[in-house]
Amino acid sequence: RPPRSTLFPYTTLFRSLLNMIGYKVVQIAGNSTKKLLVICVFMAAILSAFLSNSTIVVLVVTLVAGICRQVQTIKIRDLAMPIAFATVFGGQFTLIGTTSQLAASGIMKEYTGEAFSMFTISPVGIPVGLTCCVLMVTLGLPFGRKIWGSREEVADLDVMSSSNVPQEYDKRKLITMGAIMVLLIFLFFSGFVSVGVAAVISAVLTIVTGIVDQKTAFQETDWNILIWLGCILGLPKGLQVTGASETIARWVLSKLDLIEAPMLSFAIIIVFTCVLTHLIANSTCVAILLPIVLEMAQIAGFNPMPFAVGITVMCALAVATPLGAGYVAYIMTAGYKFTDFIKYGFPFALLTCILIILITPIVFPFVI
Repeated sequence: RPPRSTLFPYTTLFRSLLNMIGYKVVQIAGNSTKKLLVICVFMAAILSAFLSNSTIVVLVVTLVAGICRQVQTIKIRDLAMPIAFATVFGGQFTLIGTTSQLAASGIMKEYTGEAFSMFTISPVGIPVGLTCCVLMVTLGLPFGRKIWGSREEVADLDVMSSSNVPQEYDKRKLITMGAIMVLLIFLFFSGFVSVGVAAVISAVLTIVTGIVDQKTAFQETDWNILIWLGCILGLPKGLQVTGASETIARWVLSKLDLIEAPMLSFAIIIVFTCVLTHLIANSTCVAILLPIVLEMAQIAGFNPMPFAVGITVMCALAVATPLGAGYVAYIMTAGYKFTDFIKYGFPFALLTCILIILITPIVFPFVI
């Protein structure tokens, strides 16, 4: 079963709306793998900026799998991994792209009294994400084919089949759902209300307008993510109250010359974050590192924003393994090996690390 959305109750109508849009878009590509790759990568990246990454991976890969059934020259393995990576990169365009960014915003609120706005990370996340997406659609196809080569194609795409896409739609409900999505995005951009309030408004409207009933809304809400996110936010609070984050921060500062060489220290922190986020869940990585680094910045007298934004963006860009962003593992059903993620994802992980180190201090100076 596809993962549920964390902002909308995951309804058949919501899925149908995206599927309908997706089919119209991918028809433009015809039987060209290159065209389909370009369309799907940028479609996945843009949608992931506002919707659940796991949902977008499932929807777009499902659409592509259906095309691969009909056009034998298009191979699902050439497309599934770039699409999954595009959702990771697109998730950095806004605050709500991934749950780890929401966790980071909560930690910032605890330590500095000011949470991230909808587009705080965008000046860093957008150039990093777009650069990687452009490279995937230009160099990614031949590079990927060198990695998995002529390996036997997946014989059974039932796990990723598009046979579950509804062919009949309730036009009124689809139009209403589309209007609610537009309203949600408008509220995100306008800043009239907080991100949380905007999400609640959209969810309530789906119930009030009859798109989904209350019982289904409760059943389809992913309570595991909500509970897990709440628990994650308790970890940094515990570190702060017990003084553990300050103790660790002072110890690290004694090893890093942050005051004299903030750029070098920032680079070391980002590289360490890059390694750690590929081994554990990205939200957990944020919860462990961000409180300590914020304490370091406070003790050293530096602006905490470059460290907070750099760590937040880096934590969400775990593409060299399927461990950091768990939803990426869904595409393993396309016949990938674990080593494929390392070989294909490592250059992108290295590139994102370098770009974050270079861009973040320009947008958010260490001293204000």
